Amino acid sequence: MNKGYERLMCRFRRILGWYPDEHRLRSDRALYELMLKRRSHREICSNRDFTLMRRFGNIHYLPKDDAYLVIGHHEVDAILQQPDIFPRIKYSRLDPDDIIRFSNPSDYEAVMDPIRTSISRKVIQEDEVFIRELAHRFFHSLPVGRTFDFYRRFSMPLTWAMTMRLFGFDMDAGETFFAKYGHDLENPSLENGLHDWCALQLQQGTPTMDGRLIQKLKINISSGVLSLRDGVSLLLLMVHASLRTTSVSLSSMIEGLGGRPAGGTGIGCPDVTGIPRFMEEIWRLSPPVTRLTRYLTASAEICGVKMFPNTRVILDLRAANRDPRFFSNPFEVSPSSNRHRHLSFSAGLHQCTGMHVARHQVRIILEALFPLIEGLEVTDSVWAETENGNSSTAAPVMQLCRISSIGRT
Repeated sequence: MNKGYERLMCRFRRILGWYPDEHRLRSDRALYELMLKRRSHREICSNRDFTLMRRFGNIHYLPKDDAYLVIGHHEVDAILQQPDIFPRIKYSRLDPDDIIRFSNPSDYEAVMDPIRTSISRKVIQEDEVFIRELAHRFFHSLPVGRTFDFYRRFSMPLTWAMTMRLFGFDMDAGETFFAKYGHDLENPSLENGLHDWCALQLQQGTPTMDGRLIQKLKINISSGVLSLRDGVSLLLLMVHASLRTTSVSLSSMIEGLGGRPAGGTGIGCPDVTGIPRFMEEIWRLSPPVTRLTRYLTASAEICGVKMFPNTRVILDLRAANRDPRFFSNPFEVSPSSNRHRHLSFSAGLHQCTGMHVARHQVRIILEALFPLIEGLEVTDSVWAETENGNSSTAAPVMQLCRISSIGRT
């Protein structure tokens, strides 16, 4: 490295108040590139960006965000496996609305127990016939020969109905709520209405389905294990997580079946037997949650990069799922490949509790619709990312489709 380059780097460090012993990068040249562009993680999203950054390592300090951006599969996985050092929140004392985000394993398990026991394999299998019939009904209600928004006409309302059934809500009460607020997840009034409605359902003595989440939360609230506020917070989080993951996933899969997966290119799924592997490839390329934020509480070294306390760490799941060290032809859909594990459902202690539910529901729907969608064409599709606290999620702003004909079952 020549003296002129070293002087230039010293100047950048002085301007930014940045010194090597505070934020070590793999190379000064990576810092130089980032200083010149003054980039933030919001501006780094394309496959070209990821490819360029990997030349300088998989962990980068971004001055505009005052945070580390981690794009490597191994590095992201290593951080997710250490929630005690990289928790989801800055502080240990939380508002009850954040009860689910405790990094303490014992507290986390106490909260998660009613969730795991109420969405067991037995419960999911009980809903299989219901889901198939529901998928057929919603698909046959779509207009033939006219353009419509698939995400809002099919993916959203179908996921609403499945979620209500899975959690044991009274279906009549659910339909009353939907008639008032609609099914659109992007509607702000729905958020306020859902909070009040969940509180009402937990307080009422109306019958619920045995062994479902709403019943278990009622029992825990009445016995003092959870407060009403805690129960509502937990229920809201589960409803939102279920709706977002499954509805976005359904829309991603439909685009993939048409050879246009969001965020990648590929060949779709050749036959119904290949659906499970096809699903994993679409999730790898199009994770509903694109980025996670963690906060470093103690000094740590990840893959040779020293990181210091009180630092924000941004984990880019989309980039990690495209790591060429783990995936051959990482930007293409390859359902027949023996792929390594993707990180779209996170990993470690905070791995998505409902991932097996999403896999089961989406598989049933795709198998049920596979003979019917030969005439379905995605005519226009626009996706966008939204910041949600300590994560970013992707969803269709517009997903216009047209059905020329409906196949036979």
